[in-house]
Amino acid sequence: MQWKLGGSSAALALLLACNILLSVTADVEFGVDADDFEDGQVEDVQEEAVGADEELVYESPVIEPKKFHFADHFDNVDESSKLWVHSQAKKDDIAEEISKYDGIWSWESPQRIVWAKDKGLVLKSKAKHAAISARLRKQFDFKTEKPLVVQYEVTLQEGQDCGGSYIKLLSAGKETEDLKAFNDKTPYTIMFGPDKCGNDVKLHFIFRHVNPINGTITEKHCNKPKNRLDDLFKDKLPHLYQLVVHPDNSFEIRVDHKIVNEGSLLTDFKPPVNPPAQIDDPNDHKPESWDEREKIPDPTASKPSDWDEDAPPQLPDPDAVMPEDWLEDEPDMIFDPTASKPEDWDAEIDGEWEAPLVDNPVCEKAVGCGKWKAPLIQNPNYKGKWRAPSIDNPNYQGKWSPRKIANPDFFEDLKPFRMTPISAVGLELWSMSSDILFDNLIVTDDVAVARDFAAMSFDVKRRYIDRESDSFVNKVVDLAKTNPVVAGLIMVVFVVLFVFITIWCRFGAAKKEDAAKRADAQAKKTDAPQPDDAPEEEEESDPSSERAAGDSSKESTPLSASPKKNKKSDLEDNVETKPEETKPEDLPSNEEENKPPPAKRPKRPLGDSLRDAARNGKFFLGNENLTRLWNYSPDNLQACKSEQRNFLPLLETYLESPHDKIDPAFEWRALRLLARQTPHFFTSPSQPSSKISDYLEQVRKRLIRDREPKPTTTVSSNASEQNNGLAAKSTPAESEQEAAMALQEAEPEQDLEVEDTDPVVEEVEEDPGHEKSLMVTAKHIDEVAPLIGEPWMKVGKKIGFSNDELLFYQMEHPTASVACSKMLCTWISEDDDATLENWAYMLEGLEMNQAADAVKAIIEREKSSGSSASTVTVGQPQLEDDNDVEVLSD
Repeated sequence: MQWKLGGSSAALALLLACNILLSVTADVEFGVDADDFEDGQVEDVQEEAVGADEELVYESPVIEPKKFHFADHFDNVDESSKLWVHSQAKKDDIAEEISKYDGIWSWESPQRIVWAKDKGLVLKSKAKHAAISARLRKQFDFKTEKPLVVQYEVTLQEGQDCGGSYIKLLSAGKETEDLKAFNDKTPYTIMFGPDKCGNDVKLHFIFRHVNPINGTITEKHCNKPKNRLDDLFKDKLPHLYQLVVHPDNSFEIRVDHKIVNEGSLLTDFKPPVNPPAQIDDPNDHKPESWDEREKIPDPTASKPSDWDEDAPPQLPDPDAVMPEDWLEDEPDMIFDPTASKPEDWDAEIDGEWEAPLVDNPVCEKAVGCGKWKAPLIQNPNYKGKWRAPSIDNPNYQGKWSPRKIANPDFFEDLKPFRMTPISAVGLELWSMSSDILFDNLIVTDDVAVARDFAAMSFDVKRRYIDRESDSFVNKVVDLAKTNPVVAGLIMVVFVVLFVFITIWCRFGAAKKEDAAKRADAQAKKTDAPQPDDAPEEEEESDPSSERAAGDSSKESTPLSASPKKNKKSDLEDNVETKPEETKPEDLPSNEEENKPPPAKRPKRPLGDSLRDAARNGKFFLGNENLTRLWNYSPDNLQACKSEQRNFLPLLETYLESPHDKIDPAFEWRALRLLARQTPHFFTSPSQPSSKISDYLEQVRKRLIRDREPKPTTTVSSNASEQNNGLAAKSTPAESEQEAAMALQEAEPEQDLEVEDTDPVVEEVEEDPGHEKSLMVTAKHIDEVAPLIGEPWMKVGKKIGFSNDELLFYQMEHPTASVACSKMLCTWISEDDDATLENWAYMLEGLEMNQAADAVKAIIEREKSSGSSASTVTVGQPQLEDDNDVEVLSD
C-alpha cells in the first residue's frame, strides 16, 4: 500500500479528533446522556446552565449566640480583635532570645482577594513562636451528652514546609483564667488540625485523658488517616477542617466535607484509653540455664586436614608469559618535557614543582612498559576461614517470656467522651512559613449548624475559585474522574491518531526523500548541467567563508579515498589555503576509490592502563595530575602525614591574629585547629561558656599560660653538692624574698608550702583538662557483665558489632553473661575509646541504670585510688639513695 496522504490531510484528521473530544466533553458537562434521547427529544438543561453563570456574592455569616459556644468569621475587625488575647508568656525550655511569643498576628484579607470584606486572622511571621487565644461564649461541658463540633478554615498562602496550623481547645481551670499566660504548657482538652514537617504529614486529633484512679493525665493520639493529605499544604487554597466527637465515643474528621478519618475513642488511639488487664511480671527473670539458641555449631565437626585458611584468594597466573615486545626498561609514564613551572609557583607554599606525568610515547607502539607482572587468577585451593556447620540445638527451650500478672494500674473507662470541660480556644504555633490565614472558626454542638455556616462562607468561596480556575484541562481531568468510559474512548481516538501520523512521517516522508536522492544520482551520471551546480567563481571563493557558512555538500568537495582526509586538523584550520582546481586526470580510479581507509591505531583501553600501572606497583587514576600526586611516595599514608603537607597555621597564631577574626568562618576553623592541635578541646570546664567566642578566648588564655615559664623544683642530694661544689647558699632574708615572689607568680593550684622542721611535701595536681581517661579492663567487665543480663545484644549493637558477630557470640556461649563478657573483652582489645566514661554514658542511653550505676561506682573507686597515688612525697627516708633531699625554688 502506497501512502499518499499529505500534511493537510493529517491536520484535517487532528481537527476532527479535537472536535469529537470537545463534543463529548460538552455533552458530559451539560448532562446529556443516552437516556435524554428517548422519543427523539432532549431534556431541557437550561436551568443548570443558568445556575453555572449565576453571580456569587459573599456575605458575612450570621452568628446566633444560642447556637454557638464560639464563632468568629473575622470580618468585623473591631469586634474580633476584642475577643482574642495575645500571649505575653515565654517558653521555659529554650534560650532566652527565642523564648518569647513574639509572632505577629493581623486581621486582613487573603492575598488572593475574592471579596474585600472577607477577612481572616493571619500569622504574618515565620520562625517565631506565636500564641493567641479567645474565651468561649459559654463553656462546653461533655456531661450534656451533646456532640462536640469544631470547624475552621486554613489557607496556607505561602505553602507549608515545616510547621503547624492546628488549634487547641483549652481546659477549664485556674491555669486558663489568664489568657495572657497562654503557652505550650497550658492544659488543653483537644488539639486538632494539620501539621507538616518535611515528608511527615499529620492531621492531629489528640485528647488528654484523665486516669479515673490516680488522676494522672495522658495524651491519646488518633491513628493516621489512610488518605494522602500532601496537596493540602501545596495548593495554597482554603480548606475546611471539621472534627465531630459523639457521646457514643465515635468521631469523624472531615476535610472539605469529605471524611478522611473516623473511628472510636476506645479502639483507634495510641496508647489505648484502657490499659491491659495483665502485664509481664517485672520480678520474673530468665534462668541462666535457659537456652534460646535454635542453632549451635556442630561439636563433632572438625576442620579437614587439607583446609588451608592462609591460602590467598588470588594467585599469579603460572602460565602467563611476558609478551616479546614488552619494554621493561621503559616507564609507562614520564614527566612532560614541554611543561614549564608557572610564574606564580611558590616553593614554600606549593612545594617543589614537578612536571605533570604524560604517557610515554615509546610505549604507544609496544604492548606495555615497566616491570611486568603476571596477571592474577582465582586460587583453586582458597577456602577461607573454616567454621563448624550449624545443627539444631538439642537443648533449645524456645524464646523465654516472663509470666503474666494482673495489672495493678488497670482500669476500665467506657466513657472517654466525658473529657475535661472546654473554656477557651487557642492557636499556639511555630512555622517556617508566613501568612497562614485562619477563618470562620466555630465551636458548636450541632452538626447541621456547622454545615449551614460552611455553606454561607467556605462553600461560596470555593465555588468562586473553582469557577475562575476552570479550563479545558480541568474539564478533561474532571471528565476522567466522573466518566472513565468516555475518557477511555477519547484516549483511544488520540492513540489511533498518533499512530496514524507516526506511520505517515516514517514512510511517506521517507519515500519522498528517497525519490529526490534517486533523481540526483541519475543526474550525476550525465554531463548535463544541473540548476544547483555552483559556477567556478564561487568554487574558487575564500574557503574560510565556506567553512563559516557550514558548506559541506558532496558536490563541491573533491572525491577522496578516505573520508578522514576531508576533515581538517586544528593546524590546517589556522592557515587559509586556496583549493586547487580538480582535473579529470587527477581523479582517483575506481580501485583507489574502493580501497579501504588506513587503519587508525585504537586508543589504549583504560583497563590496560590500570593493569600496567598495577604491575609497576603504581596507581593510575585517569588524570595525570591526580596520578602524579598519588604516586608521590611509595607509602601514601606516610606521605599524607608528612610535615611537608601540613599547611595549617599554628593555633596560637590563628587565635591572636586580628585579620583572621574578620573571616565569618573564624570560629569553625578555630575549633577544627583546636581539635587537631591541642587537648584543650576535650576538656569539661565547671562553668561552660554560652558562646563559642568566649570559649575560644578561654582557650587562648590557657595557651598563653601554658607557654609561661613555671617555677622549677630542683632536687639534689648533699653528696652531689659536695662533689660538684654547687650547693646553693642564701641568707634567710633572701630566701624569704624569693619564696614570696614565687608564691605571687605561681597559679593557685601550683602554690608550694615550705616548712622549716617537717619534711618538704610537694603535691603534684594534674590539670583536669589533661586527666587521663579510665580504660575498661577485664576485671571491670567481669563485675558489670552479669548486671547487663539478657539485653546484652543492645550493648553490642551500640558498640558497633554486626548481627552475625552477635549471633556468633550467642552460639558460642550458653549464658548471656558469658557472651556479654567475651564480646566486651573483644571491644576493649580493639577500640581505643573503650573508657569507663563512655561505657557509663552508653549504658545510661540504653536505660540500663543498674549497670550504669555500677560503672560509675568503678569510676569513683578508680579516681579515689588514683588521686592518693598522685601525691609525691619528697624527703622520705625510703628513697633509693638514702640521702637528704632539699627543695630549692628559683
